[in-house]
Formats: sequence, C-alpha cells, structure tokens
Amino acid sequence: MSSGAFLRSLRSSEAAVAHAVRQLSARPERVTAFAAALHRCGGTILPTAIGKSAAAASRLAASLRSVGARAHWVHAAEWAHGDLGAVREEDVIVCISNSGRSAELLALAAELRALPRPPTILAITGDERSPLALLASAQLSWSLPTEHEILRVLPAGSALAQDLVVNALVAQLAELRGSTLADLTACHPGGAIGAAAASAALGGLSEITWVPQGQPLPQRQQVDPFEKVPYESPPPPDMWVPQMQQPGQAPMSSQPPSQQQQQPPPPPQRQQVDPFERGGQSSLPMGGFPWPRGG
Repeated sequence: MSSGAFLRSLRSSEAAVAHAVRQLSARPERVTAFAAALHRCGGTILPTAIGKSAAAASRLAASLRSVGARAHWVHAAEWAHGDLGAVREEDVIVCISNSGRSAELLALAAELRALPRPPTILAITGDERSPLALLASAQLSWSLPTEHEILRVLPAGSALAQDLVVNALVAQLAELRGSTLADLTACHPGGAIGAAAASAALGGLSEITWVPQGQPLPQRQQVDPFEKVPYESPPPPDMWVPQMQQPGQAPMSSQPPSQQQQQPPPPPQRQQVDPFERGGQSSLPMGGFPWPRGG
C-alpha cells in the first residue's frame, strides 16, 4: 500500500496555508475592521455556519469564551426555526462559508438586514466577491485553487484556511481585551488547558505575553506546590496503636483492624408470600397471563 496520496496532501496543505496567509496578510485594514467589530460587541458573538464550516464556527465560539468573550455558536439551519428570536441589536453574527453562497446564510443575512435594529454581520469566506461577503459589514477572505481540496471538491485547504482565521481572531481579540492567564483560568479551569494556565500563573506569568519570533521565551519561576503544605505519611500497619476504651463503651479489640476476624453477616431471611393474597388473582403467570383463582 502506497502513502503517496497522504504525502501529497501534506504538501498541498502546507502550500494552501502559505497561500492563505499571504492573502490575509495583504489586507490588514480588513483584519482591523473585523477585530474591532468583535471587540466592540456589547452583546453576544454568534458564529454560524453549515456543513464542514460548522466545525470552525463551533471552535471560534468555544475559544472566544475561554478568553472571556460572550460567544455562542448557532447552526445555520436553526435560525429559521426560532433562533432568530434570540438576536439583539448589540450582537455580532459571524457567518463562515467557503463558497460565500450557502443558502441558509444568505437567507439569514436577508432576515437580519430586514430587522428594525439589525445586528452587525461579519463574513469569513473563500471568495471576497461572494454574495455573503458583499452583505457583511466586514469580511476576511482568501482564494485557493481547487487543487488544494480533496478530489478538487472536498474541503481540505479551505478548512485549514478557516482554522487559520479562527486562531488569529482569538489571538487578536485576547490581545485587545488584555486577557490574562488569570482570566483564562477563571473561564477554563478544567482539563489540561486549565491546569497549564494555573501553573503558568503561579509561576509568575500573570498575563499572555506575545513574544516576537526569534526572541527567547520568558523563564518560568519554579514553584514547589508542597512548600506550604507539609505532608505526613500515615504510620505503617505494624505501628497501629489501639485507642483507649471510653466508659460505657463496648469492649474494643486489641488487634489492628486488618487482623480482626470479620464475622460473616447472617443469611437473609426469605419472606413467605402467598401468590393468591390479593383479590384472588395469582401473581404467577400461566401461559403468559394471570388467571383467576378457582376457575
């Protein structure tokens, strides 16, 4: 079995990432406008998508919550089934679509723009001239050749580009908010991420530090977690000392609990039950049905 397709996909993904980075970096004004809209949000940031892009929308909301932003992702198909009622003017809707032509998102944009007080609509797409991008207040877009997709159709390079944008937006918003490791620990105390954030905070890194490429990372202070909590190991079994018997208390054994003979509990008593006790009906099925007693 050859691994040719696997290696070709890796090289294609690397080229797609480089291509997307060049395009996104070439329009810093779009990045500024997009990040500012997220930072100014006075309500809830609502990423939304359908299909493969839904994974990026879900992760964007989850990562934004970890740095203290109010965010919740909504599947694009759910807006027309009641979720439009949750939208407020101060919210920001982040629509993610590689084609920029998803029918559910275009219908959502039309519904939102028709509101008396519409929320802010942002777009992350693979086509800056798509209908969704043109309907948005701000957009982040790129354009990748179909050769970076699996079978030239299934999202591969475009999915990586969406992940790039998600990561960069979370980093940018964390910087704008001044998010610290204490904030991250408060919002995400569980799992390996929470443990790493708490450890870094205890080690003296009280805030997220953006280190330029090529510069050394800050040294983390070594902290002994048991410095102020002395640990006393329990005595071995042969050091067990019986306690003094109190007046009126039952006699105590002079042997350690591990050497005392355990008396087996008495066998449970079986309760005698008359199956014909209730209303002449037998509780024992005959042929699958209860039959009346006495015919």
